[in-house]
Amino acid sequence: MALRIEKAFGRDMDHLLRMQLAYDVAKTWRRSRDVRVKQYVPA
Repeated sequence: MALRIEKAFGRDMDHLLRMQLAYDVAKTWRRSRDVRVKQYVPA
């Protein structure tokens, strides 16, 4: 999709992907306290 946007509007695909990654990371951090994972302890 980023490649199509680059071709249509001239925006750099790398920049668009970095923006998407930053959004995804921020969204994940916001819900991180709701994620429950038991710590792995090797036997």
